[in-house]
Amino acid sequence: DVDGNIVEGKGKVSSEWNVQRDIYKSRDDIHALVHTHSKFATTISALQMDLLTASFTLCSAGTGVVKCTGYHSFYSQELADDILDKMQGCKAVLMGNHGMLTSGVALKEAYNLAVETEFCAEVYWRAKCIGEPYVLTQQEVNRQMEEIRHYTYINDKEI
Repeated sequence: DVDGNIVEGKGKVSSEWNVQRDIYKSRDDIHALVHTHSKFATTISALQMDLLTASFTLCSAGTGVVKCTGYHSFYSQELADDILDKMQGCKAVLMGNHGMLTSGVALKEAYNLAVETEFCAEVYWRAKCIGEPYVLTQQEVNRQMEEIRHYTYINDKEI
């Protein structure tokens, strides 16, 4: 549960349960989290860079930019606080030198956002290898977010 108590089963409580607890307690719009150490998102997080909108599909994160925290121990309160700060108005965050965390109203939305964020991190990284990627304007990000909101998942059903 959100207090770190084992409700059923024989598994151990996640070492990052306090991070998850704080997110669930502070965000009514979040009911599911996905945390990965995917290659490209972790690469961008190792640079402690924000992931900018070089692909319109990143708009599904809610702001068009996925911010990156500083480095903190994976179980620390500092990490939880930095994640909450960087996720304001957004459904995803890069965790400095660590990976990414995505969220949603249901597990399917959080998972799909993790896949999309990893795709966008790869596009961004590849573009940076050649030059400076064109980043969508805030006006275009807002327009795309309006279009993308029609693909929201509620209880694992697309609406």
